[in-house]
Amino acid sequence: NNKQTPPPKEETANNNTPITPESPNPNDPNDWSVFPKVMPNPKGDVVLKYTLKSTCDVSMQLISPGWKKVTELHFEKQPSGNNVKSINMSRVPQGRYLLVIKGGGEVVRRYRVLKR
Repeated sequence: NNKQTPPPKEETANNNTPITPESPNPNDPNDWSVFPKVMPNPKGDVVLKYTLKSTCDVSMQLISPGWKKVTELHFEKQPSGNNVKSINMSRVPQGRYLLVIKGGGEVVRRYRVLKR
């Protein structure tokens, strides 16, 4: 009985496969390497994808390595399913950040942001 496990599904925002939040490293909360990395484009925009179980308010928090909140954005009544947001980071100082997306108060996605 030599069954092979299928490869993990690729993250996608154009079908009904939900984009799930990765779990933080339980041994080191400062290890953000488990989260997908995004970098701003030349205009300073970062494209973020996330999935909501139901229509709800969404918040996005940008957090510095010292766990200080740099900024927070709010989007009211975002639709259920796959969502894509573009946020401008041109005024954010260079560095590494954690971006946490919450829907209805629950974490739905985390990203590592590298601003050069």
